[in-house]
Amino acid sequence: KVGRVRVRPVCATPECTSLAKGDGSGGAPEFCAKHGGGRKCANPGCTTLAKGDGSGGVPEFCAKHGGGRRCAKPECTSLAFGDGSGGA
Repeated sequence: KVGRVRVRPVCATPECTSLAKGDGSGGAPEFCAKHGGGRKCANPGCTTLAKGDGSGGVPEFCAKHGGGRRCAKPECTSLAFGDGSGGA
């Protein structure tokens, strides 16, 4: 499949050049994350973007409501940062 170019839509907000993010509804993405695009947290009333846990599945919740990759230590409930290598 050489020579094929995938065209990604740009945010519909004037003067914004970021790529639009889909909301998971199947429709064409219109806005970038900063301007309201992307999948929202499934917690009722929350409008924050959902964070994936790194497993490749569909993100459902924001970090505040349990989304995102968590620390590997059993007693810790914080979000994990980095790749786990321990440094630069």
